[in-house]
Amino acid sequence: METAGEALDNPAPLAAARMRADIQGATSVTPLLSPLDHHTLIGVDVQGGGQEIVYQKIDDTIYRSVILFPGSPPQDPVPLWRGVTFWSCEAGGTDAPVILDITYSRRTTPHTPLPVLPVYRGPLAENAKEILYVLPRGNGW
Repeated sequence: METAGEALDNPAPLAAARMRADIQGATSVTPLLSPLDHHTLIGVDVQGGGQEIVYQKIDDTIYRSVILFPGSPPQDPVPLWRGVTFWSCEAGGTDAPVILDITYSRRTTPHTPLPVLPVYRGPLAENAKEILYVLPRGNGW
């Protein structure tokens, strides 16, 4: 039963590695803020190598879409990270890293491999936090 639950769990290390690789290859990273309050992060724009990658959070999922050429329509957004409850981004540059903070929900592991009553199992989910400090290196340095 736990194996089935783990199969549905988020591949958080793979999603973090994908975002890290995109940011490292970028020439610029721009947080896209909501036009309503100018504080809520709605997307992260990663530019480099003539293409643009946009991450956006819709409901509890972060989607990744790629714009191959300037002026071309974006590809269909692909879900990258599910169960995200909070995220923030501080733009960096050549002397300061991009700080990407993501809080997400994941399944907890049981305290014992033996079957127990649900009341003794504990919570099924917990919040985990990933903080990525990444320096864009797309300018060739």
